[in-house]
Amino acid sequence: RTNRFEAEVEKGGRTHTKYSGKKRERKEREKGRYRVSQKREKERKRERKRDEKEGYELRSNTGETAKMSGTLAWIAAISAGGVALMLGFLYKNQNKLLYAPVIPNVPAKTPDENPTGYRNPQELGMSYENIFFKSLDNAVRLHAWFVKAGEDYAERPTVLFFHANAGNIGFRLPNILAMVEQMKCNVFIVDYRGYGFSNGEPDEEGIKLDGEASLLYLLRRDDINKKKIFIFGRSLGGAVAVHVASMYNDKLAGVVLENTFTSIGDMVEVVFPKFISTFKSLILRIDWNSRAAIKNVHAPLLFFSSDEDELVPQKLMRELYQVADGVKEKEFVQIKGGHHNDAFMKGGKAYFRKFSDFIDRNTLNVQDM
Repeated sequence: RTNRFEAEVEKGGRTHTKYSGKKRERKEREKGRYRVSQKREKERKRERKRDEKEGYELRSNTGETAKMSGTLAWIAAISAGGVALMLGFLYKNQNKLLYAPVIPNVPAKTPDENPTGYRNPQELGMSYENIFFKSLDNAVRLHAWFVKAGEDYAERPTVLFFHANAGNIGFRLPNILAMVEQMKCNVFIVDYRGYGFSNGEPDEEGIKLDGEASLLYLLRRDDINKKKIFIFGRSLGGAVAVHVASMYNDKLAGVVLENTFTSIGDMVEVVFPKFISTFKSLILRIDWNSRAAIKNVHAPLLFFSSDEDELVPQKLMRELYQVADGVKEKEFVQIKGGHHNDAFMKGGKAYFRKFSDFIDRNTLNVQDM
């Protein structure tokens, strides 16, 4: 019989059918196509998984990028807002930041509220006059002490003392006592407007008027030697001293500056973060530009500069000394180990000897005119 089977073989108790050659080939081709199909299907699945993974990562990264961009945008907005708030605060409150009639942690506005020993010169055994007079705008009444060097005070030099920015005149009593004892001079010290018993509110233009009024008050007195008037200014008081000296050169025997600055703009570079200086031309309403004013000072100048001043860098004092090129005489004295407010203590007798020599030398020059 002719059929497609080549033979039936009984083997091991089982019957196996052998296919013809064509059938076998067809079967093999079908198996091959199936394997190829399965392989391709696996590859397609792998590709789909890879695409899904990449798509997820892409979406995830895009989302994270968007999230990060949003976060950075918020940070930028908050930072810009913070800078704007800081600049606004500085613009509005700069007078309060510079002028401090009440010392932090010392709740004393007027000298009579100060601790014992800082209330009036008599507490330290000094003879004095308690004085009130009008500033140049006639709107403010200023308070001052005229501390006398002794019975012969009328012949002694007089130092017009312009104090620093914090606290009333009572906190300068130890310094005044040292001046009177060491240099045998009178001391006339004034509280700026808004300080101590002086009324009004402190600002640059007003304090300049107060400084001028203080010198004019001394010039009206008939019991002092007007050829022996010197100005002393520490820190902010140095800026007041430079202003007054630039206006009344011919009325002064000399000017002594201690630990003062070139300008408020320069101090901004020291006190505030660097980025603030970018905006200082927009926000600063206070100038106190001693760098410019000192060019109009012709009276002899003495500079006392503490090498460890924690508030005003010594380089500003040196710069001020350098630009003071129109003066008759100038000298720069470094106080080793001195800080912002204790130069007269750290300098000791050498400090007052230098101060006294300056007064004696320039008093003679004035008398010879």
